[in-house]
Amino acid sequence: MLEHQKNKLSERYAEHTLKLEPFLLGLSGYNPKETRLKIQKYMLHCAPATFSLESCQLLLFLGNNEVEFFKNYEKKLVSLTLSFDATYFDKPVSFFLKGKFESLKMMRENVYILNFSHTTSSDTYRELFLYLSEISTIYKKLFNSKLTDEQVSGLKKVPIYRVDISKDSQFICNGVLAHLSTKYLEIDLGQANATLDMNEIYNYTIVYNSKIIKLTGKVVKNQENKYISSLAYNIELVYILSKYMKMPQFNKSKNTEKLEELEEL
Repeated sequence: MLEHQKNKLSERYAEHTLKLEPFLLGLSGYNPKETRLKIQKYMLHCAPATFSLESCQLLLFLGNNEVEFFKNYEKKLVSLTLSFDATYFDKPVSFFLKGKFESLKMMRENVYILNFSHTTSSDTYRELFLYLSEISTIYKKLFNSKLTDEQVSGLKKVPIYRVDISKDSQFICNGVLAHLSTKYLEIDLGQANATLDMNEIYNYTIVYNSKIIKLTGKVVKNQENKYISSLAYNIELVYILSKYMKMPQFNKSKNTEKLEELEEL
């Protein structure tokens, strides 16, 4: 990323906290095997849950005895090593951050969030945070924008044909995909011998290039055997569809000029 981009984005995201969905971590090249939190002489595998310029949250799996032990280190200095493969960066990188163990919060049994405030800075961390924050913002903007006729035409080439439909973890049926966009899903249930209820929320599972993508949407229209659902925002879906809408793609640091192209959308 060019220095003028870093400065511009640092101002934009100075107060921003980025939620790190699995898809964003995948784009970054996050390496879970080499990412560790060090508390005294103890090393814990962890996963980043949020990033900001001044702090981050880490996801940890801890037993009851470990929780009581590590709570003794609250408000004390700890260190974090973050590791990434050559997905965003041109080569695998690991970088080291010192910080303070602020607090530990239970999310569910054996799953905890540790709040980590930075006491040292890392230009690599800063660049990664800014890059992922900008991606998140750009694709949310695309989700909320009206598509052109050319973009709609491009979406007809998306190689997704079947949709699995469920509700409350109960499978309902398979449907044929009639149309898909960033905000809407149209399904043909003519051969499924099933119906969907208006204004009800359903879960939809699609497969793209052998990858499973889970969507959520509310039925807003039906005509004969076709149902249209308004989809909740899903950054992975928007990212995939952007490839068929002739949008600039950027995964490598050498392509950071694409950020400026996308900002103009």
